Amino acid sequence: MAIYNDRYIPDWLRLTGLYEEDSIFKSKVIVNSYVEIRQYTLDNQLIAVFKSVGDASRCTGIRRNQISTVINGHKEQTGGYKWEGIRG
Repeated sequence: MAIYNDRYIPDWLRLTGLYEEDSIFKSKVIVNSYVEIRQYTLDNQLIAVFKSVGDASRCTGIRRNQISTVINGHKEQTGGYKWEGIRG
C-alpha cells in the first residue's frame, strides 16, 4: 500500500508502471498507453491478444502485476508464457 498526496495507490498499480509523476502538481497520474496485450508461448508463438492487462489476467488466471512485470521488462516470462504490451 502506498499513499501519494493523500491519495491511496494500490500496490498492483504501483508495480504495473501505469502511473507517472506529474511534475507540475507533484501527484501521480495513471497512464494506460497499451493498445493491446499479447500472450506468447515460451517458443514465441502468439496465443492470444487482449485489450488490457486486466482482461489478460481474468482470462488466464495470472495476476495483473505478474503480467505487467513481464510487459515492463522486469521479468522474461510468467505463468509459463511470454507477454508483450503494444503501445498506442
